[in-house]
Amino acid sequence: KEADSRSAFLEGQKLSLESRLEELGGKERDWSIKNDEFIALIKDKEKNITELKQDQARLANQIKDMQAKAKETQELKDRLYENNKLLFRDNKLLKEKVESLPRKLSQVAVLKDRLLKENAVLHYNLGVFHVKRQEYNEAITEFEKSLELNPNDAATHYNLGVIYADYLNNRPKAIAHFKRYLMGAAKDDRDVERAKKYLLTWETWEDEKLEKQ
Repeated sequence: KEADSRSAFLEGQKLSLESRLEELGGKERDWSIKNDEFIALIKDKEKNITELKQDQARLANQIKDMQAKAKETQELKDRLYENNKLLFRDNKLLKEKVESLPRKLSQVAVLKDRLLKENAVLHYNLGVFHVKRQEYNEAITEFEKSLELNPNDAATHYNLGVIYADYLNNRPKAIAHFKRYLMGAAKDDRDVERAKKYLLTWETWEDEKLEKQ
C-alpha cells in the first residue's frame, strides 16, 4: 500500500510538473511571440531612427545651403548698396555737371565768338596788307574770308567796295559792298560820304544799263 501511495504521489507530481511545464511552454511561446514583436518594433524604431538621421542630415545640408544662399544674398545686398551709393554719387556729380553745362556752353560760345572775331581781324589785316602791295585778288580772298566769319563787318565791305570800284572796275560788286557798308557804318564815319557819292553816281547808271539790256 505504501508503494502504491508513493507511486500515486509521484504520478501526481509528474502530472503537476507536466502541467507546469506545459504552462511554462505556453508562457515561453507567448514571450517568444512578444519578443519577436519587440524585435520587430525595435527594427521599426531603428529604421525610423535611421530615416530621422537621414532627414536630419538632409535638413542640415538644406540649412547649410540656405545659410550659404543667405550669405550670398547679403553679399549681393551689400554690393547693391555700395553700387547705389556710387550711382547716387555719380548722379550727383552728373547733376552738377548738367547744371554747370549752360554756363560752360555760354563760356564756350563767348570763346568761339572771340576766336571768330580774332580770325576775322586776322584775315582783314592780311587783306589790308595785300591792298598796300597792290595784290588785289589776294586782298579780295582775305576780305571774303573775313566776311565768312563776320558777315556784317562794315570796314571789310568798304574795302571790297573800294577795290571793285577803283582797281577792278566792277561797279555791281562795288555798289553791293558799299550798300552793305552803309548798313553797318557809324553816321560819323568819314568814309560814309564817299560811299554815298559813289552810289549816287553809279547806281542809277547801272540800273539804266540793265534796263537797256
